[in-house]
Amino acid sequence: MVLMTKRKRMTSMPNNSPYILIAAALALGFASCEPKGGAGARVDEASGSAPGASSSSEPSAEPAVMEPQGFVQEAELRSLPGGVVDGDTFKVVGYAESLRLLNINTEELLHKRADRAKAAQNWKAYLREQTKGEGFETFGTPMGQEAKEWARQFFKGVDPKADEKKIWLEYQSATRTHGFFDRHLVYVWVKKDGDWVNYNLEAVRQGMSPYYTKYGYSDRLHDEFVRAEREAREHKRGIWAPGAKSYPDYPERIAWWNRRADQIAKFREHFDDNPRFVDLATDTAFATLRTRLGRRVVVFGEPTSFKERGDPQRIRMSYRYRRDFPIVSFEPVDMTKSGVNPDKEEFIYVEGVVSMYRGDPQLRYDEKSWMRSGKEPPVGEDN
Repeated sequence: MVLMTKRKRMTSMPNNSPYILIAAALALGFASCEPKGGAGARVDEASGSAPGASSSSEPSAEPAVMEPQGFVQEAELRSLPGGVVDGDTFKVVGYAESLRLLNINTEELLHKRADRAKAAQNWKAYLREQTKGEGFETFGTPMGQEAKEWARQFFKGVDPKADEKKIWLEYQSATRTHGFFDRHLVYVWVKKDGDWVNYNLEAVRQGMSPYYTKYGYSDRLHDEFVRAEREAREHKRGIWAPGAKSYPDYPERIAWWNRRADQIAKFREHFDDNPRFVDLATDTAFATLRTRLGRRVVVFGEPTSFKERGDPQRIRMSYRYRRDFPIVSFEPVDMTKSGVNPDKEEFIYVEGVVSMYRGDPQLRYDEKSWMRSGKEPPVGEDN
């Protein structure tokens, strides 16, 4: 375990040399104490390199080491109740950004008094109102409130002989330390009665959240998450309890998350070490692209919009909040010639030439460029 001394403040960092230095420091930490799965593992608002199986797969017999591994940051939870924002978001002393916990996704809080009243008076009617749109809606539920209260009680139960607010943050990767909203992506560990306890796993075990794989399977703790969710289901805890006031469509959500996780796993299996491929979910994606100006690369990421008609044709891909990555075609080239419609894909591969626009990198799509669905990685092509 690589333990770093407590930082006074950690702010959002631009995608330039400071971020590279942070990534390098993290990489050194991993090199000296490598977590299961390798030092090159990724981490996001779900996890690092996936084992390539859905959360319903049978876990292996050998359990993971149940203590913080790899790069670990000691921190102090802000005084309760302020330190617990909700069941999967915490604030710690000295950090400008909040923590976003890996592989869990508790339901939203009922922020508005009117919503709290509606949910209490007629839950079915409230549910119909919130789910009338397309896709998987997120909205406040009594289960979200319960998850927040459970989290508060969890931290009140930290070893009374130690500092109640002391926690340990495990980052799973040197290149995936922050998420879309620049929050720290971590597992949270505490000491209880002298034993290490992982908050993320316990939240799943108590039914506060399913095993959340929308942004990838867990690298080091996949099997433990599978077991924890199975236990919660078998004992009908939390969201799995009959009559729970929670989202009604978890089977469909989980199937969608796992489809996405499978695509992430395929990318990392085939291209994680390929210098020509750039994963837009990494902290240093923009910094890497700046070093490759004028060169042909393949980017992998999540499309957010597609402007099929117009000059130029344009695809926007997710990078950070209010900072998408653009792919543009200034030539009379049909971006859909490969048979892929970005509007209908979870993830895509796009090949093109790196250029700059208003200080940030973009990808120029020309007659040599191609696009592939995340479901069909370009294995065996001229990469």
